[in-house]
Order: sequence, then C-alpha cells, then structure tokens
Amino acid sequence: MTVMILALLIQAQTPTIDDRIAKFVQGDAAAREALIKLGATAIRPLQGARDKAPEKIDELVFEIKKAVAYPKETKAPASLEAKTSLEIKGVKIRDAVAQLQNSSGMDLVCDRFEPADLKSEDVSVVTTDAPVRSALDLMCRQTGLDYGFFHNVVVIARPDRLWPGGKSVPIFGPPGADRQHRTAEEEKAFGQLRAMKVNLDFQDMAVKDSTAYMEAMASMAFEIDGGGDKRMPIFRLKEISIYDSLCLLTQCCDLDFMLKGAGVVINSRDAIAKKVAGKK
Repeated sequence: MTVMILALLIQAQTPTIDDRIAKFVQGDAAAREALIKLGATAIRPLQGARDKAPEKIDELVFEIKKAVAYPKETKAPASLEAKTSLEIKGVKIRDAVAQLQNSSGMDLVCDRFEPADLKSEDVSVVTTDAPVRSALDLMCRQTGLDYGFFHNVVVIARPDRLWPGGKSVPIFGPPGADRQHRTAEEEKAFGQLRAMKVNLDFQDMAVKDSTAYMEAMASMAFEIDGGGDKRMPIFRLKEISIYDSLCLLTQCCDLDFMLKGAGVVINSRDAIAKKVAGKK
C-alpha cells in the first residue's frame, strides 16, 4: 500500500507536457530542455499551444524537428534558410509546393493525403526575399499539414503521420534495410544503393513502375511482394541516392524494403518488420 501511495504521489508531481509548455512560454529554461528531450512527442502539443507564444514555439518546434531528423547529418534543415520570393494565390497545395520547389531548387516531397484530410485545399503565400521556411510554415498552417526532415529531403505530410505519438510506429525513418542484419553480400548492395545518385520525375506512377527505373540504374533485382500498385502523386527529386528514393517512395506508400542477397525486397511494413526480426 505504501509503495502504491508513493507511486501515485510521484506521478502527481511529474509535470505533464502541457505543464512544461506553460512554463516554457513563461521563460523556464529547464522546461525548454525537458521538451527538447521529449523529442517528436512534444511537437504536436507545442503546435497546439502556438497561439500562446507563436514565434517562441515555432523556433522550439523547428529545433526539435532538427534534433529528430533522419539521418542526423542531413542538410535539409539548412536548405530552408535559403531566401526566395513567391506570389501564390489560391493554388492547390501540391501545385504550391511545386512552385516553392522550383523557386528554391530544394527537394520537397509531399506524402499521400486526400482533400478531406486538409483544412483547406488551396493556399495563398506572398513573400519577398524571405526564407523558404517562412513560406512552408504558412502553407502548412493553412492546410493543417506539417513537415519533417527525412532521407535528406523535406517531407510534407499530415502531422499524425510525421509525429504519431503513443505506441504507434513512425511512418518515416530507418527502413528495414537499415534495421536488418546484413550479410557481406547485402552490405555491398546496401553501399551501392546509398552511393548511386539519380534524378527522378514520377507523376502518379505505381510503385512497381517507379522502382523499375531504380532497378535498371542500380543493376539490382527488385522483388515486389506487395503494394506494387500503390501510387505516389508526384515524386520529383534531383541528385538523390537510390537508397533515399526507395525510403521515401515506400514509406509514403506505407510500404518498406529490405535486402535479400544482392537484391531488394519490397512489401508491407508489417511483412518487412517480421522478416527483419527473423533475420536478426
């Protein structure tokens, strides 16, 4: 009974995320550090409290996004500091992202989402010699989307897919190929995928058709056990590794991939997770 009472007292004294956000807004440095340590789980609660201190919360959210980026050494966050001028009025979000990509020259990837997922299908952004980040923040606030740094690009998606919270497995991050125990042959294939750069311009193409190009470029066998008919609306990237391309394509389509000898196997996330667990 005493142990239970002590546990309840400790739990009652432990600050909640909302408590920490309130203290952070008031200038508490310890609360700020605690939120940074919470990582991705703090992002959506912070965004929900944005009206309390917009500029302050935006900066902390950006810092957390950089801290949880994959891979850690990505240059994607720095690319958002480049300045550009935009005049976008009443444009569909995917077209607006394409304009932003063309004006800035940076790599942006839109995850799969439907009009019903958005606060607004259209965005209006007018900036003059302002950081790309400013324009992207405005687009996301108007549509209810968000962005993160994955596979060396900026990924734009629903917040629940970027930062699922709880026990949900994040959509974006290390693929099965990263998590599996690799043989010497698979290690060689892994290095080949990471070293080879490609330019991609796929529009509304099925996974099986998109990966056929990568397969030819890498001179490796791609085996699609499931999800080959899933489609990415737009996939336009320059000088990106085949490894990063595969990560983005499969994860946006709720798939995953791993290595099998000198080849690649693509399947559902659950199927790949089971195979990876079996190979350890």
